[in-house]
Formats: sequence, structure tokens, C-alpha cells
Amino acid sequence: MNEEDEQPLILVTNADISPTTNALVKPGVSFLGLASICIFALGSFSFNEEMMNQLSQTPEGFDGLYDLSLPLALAILSTQLVHEAGHLIFALKEGVSNSSQK
Repeated sequence: MNEEDEQPLILVTNADISPTTNALVKPGVSFLGLASICIFALGSFSFNEEMMNQLSQTPEGFDGLYDLSLPLALAILSTQLVHEAGHLIFALKEGVSNSSQK
């Protein structure tokens, strides 16, 4: 590393750092996030050959996949919600304007 890389950096902004976006961006991002959670939860089981063999041998077939995927999807979703709540709490503590306060 050279001397320039070791210099401290400070970013100074005003209180409103939230960008203005199209009204469809936030719902679109939320939908894509939820869809990716569902795809990950189902994919984690469907690409596991041993799990697929067990599911195909059971009388209910792939209905059991829902019972196995739902806890995983809920765990990922709850982790994301707690993470976003942390952003909101920190923003409120620091007095930073965000979209949930408008």
C-alpha cells in the first residue's frame, strides 16, 4: 500500500441523502427480493439429489417440499426484516431522513 491509500476519508452530506426514484422501483425491488427468497428456498432442496429421491418415494410426493421450504423462507425473510429495521433505527437515531418518514 502506498501513502495515499492510508489517508482517512470523510464523506460529508446533508441530512437528506435518500435519492428520488420512480414509484415502481421500490415495489419492484421488494418483489424481486421476495421472489429470490422463494427461489433460494425451493432451489436448496430441489438441487439436492438425496432430498429429491426421498421426496419422490413418499406418498404425498412434492407436497412435502412446501413443508420443508417454508421454515427456510421464513428464516431468511425474518433475518432481512430485522436487518432493515436496524437501518431504520440507526437512521432515526442519527436524524437522517428516509422514505418511511415521508
